[in-house]
Amino acid sequence: MINEIKLYPNPSKQFVNVLWDSKLLNGIISLLDLNGQVAKSQPIITNISQAKLDLSDIQNGVYYIKVSADEFESVKPLIIVR
Repeated sequence: MINEIKLYPNPSKQFVNVLWDSKLLNGIISLLDLNGQVAKSQPIITNISQAKLDLSDIQNGVYYIKVSADEFESVKPLIIVR
């Protein structure tokens, strides 16, 4: 079971690396705006413990990264500045 996710760099410019402490199956990484709307999402490829999310088409601001899979969900704040 995953305890938490880690984001780097944060603040981010063009991309963010998302890491978690065990492998996930059938999950999704979502970038949420402050209203909880999905600005971007990416499926989690089977049996990985990290992913890179491209932020080049996302405006500056404060967002949340949500990783969810099976019975796990974790949310962390992310700042995008260019």
